[in-house]
Amino acid sequence: MTSALIPRRQILTGIAASLIATTIPMPVLASMRSYRWKNRPLLVFAPHRDHAAFKRQQKLLGGRGASLRDRNMIVIFVVGENVSARYGAAPQQSAAALRRQYSVSGKEFAVLLVGKDTGIKRRSGQPVAMETLFHQIDQMPMRRQEMRRKKKSSS
Repeated sequence: MTSALIPRRQILTGIAASLIATTIPMPVLASMRSYRWKNRPLLVFAPHRDHAAFKRQQKLLGGRGASLRDRNMIVIFVVGENVSARYGAAPQQSAAALRRQYSVSGKEFAVLLVGKDTGIKRRSGQPVAMETLFHQIDQMPMRRQEMRRKKKSSS
């Protein structure tokens, strides 16, 4: 009877080991979680800096610093193997880890808006106009609360 259990144990151990090996390590998750309830990350993924959609998204972002900061946004660029950020600190994660976490291949362009609750609010394979993102954010209940608080404190 014990000889029948050994192969099962080995099978279960093998399955558990493969599941652990394919999951994202906890420090990777903790890094993006550091934005939770503080920031709305906008992740811009591109295979390389010369990608046409990436260049277009950068133009759309130009001159929007005040509006991005007002909405507590951090723009995170995942370009090739590089990770950088504007309007805040970049996560301490590799480009590969972020691509895995958000299911974006190294060959594709993608824009993801992540809410303060860390949920993905918008995913696009094309550049997104900032007015579109700002409108979407301004409709969110948490953002509406922020605007009301700001209005009360300034009056």
